[in-house]
Amino acid sequence: MEQDFQYLTHCGVFLGMTVFNDTDRVIVYSPKLNRAEYISARAGTVIIDNSLLEDKQEHRYRFTAGHEAAHGILHSGYFAYNPDQLSMLGKDYVPMVQCRVDNAGSSKKPVTKWTDKDWMEWQANRLSSAILMPKSMVLKAAHEAEDASPIANAALEAVVRIFNVSNEAAFYRLKELGFVPGRDRACLPF
Repeated sequence: MEQDFQYLTHCGVFLGMTVFNDTDRVIVYSPKLNRAEYISARAGTVIIDNSLLEDKQEHRYRFTAGHEAAHGILHSGYFAYNPDQLSMLGKDYVPMVQCRVDNAGSSKKPVTKWTDKDWMEWQANRLSSAILMPKSMVLKAAHEAEDASPIANAALEAVVRIFNVSNEAAFYRLKELGFVPGRDRACLPF
């Protein structure tokens, strides 16, 4: 996959995008012109919002890059198409997925109400989390931290430090692995 950096919106609502087929219809924001415009992108391009290159955005950048790569790995069959075949979707169909800052909305509704998009976002979050924080290493770090410190947040602090991830990403990974009690793991956004 190729990585590119653009402003995806004027307000930063989209953090990343995965392009599944060559297109000249990727909408980006031009701060210089103060308007949206189209650019071309090749199949297999991951576009990361330029705002993630700013100071103190490294954790969010790393998770977003993993998330978008996960879409490329897991969902190309859903979005990609053969341009030599007729499509019922029409000429306006652009095979790409844009990911919002708040893509965890699916976790607020029952799994039985999730759409394909909700499931794909959940899957991309889970794979990004697993890539950045491998299960066996997280378990080792969490157990060692808990053994070494009576502080309740020791496991969280260890995962954040060792894997260079945000508190939120570490929290959800620990919750997913059973270190943090809570609701059913299948409903987690990460």
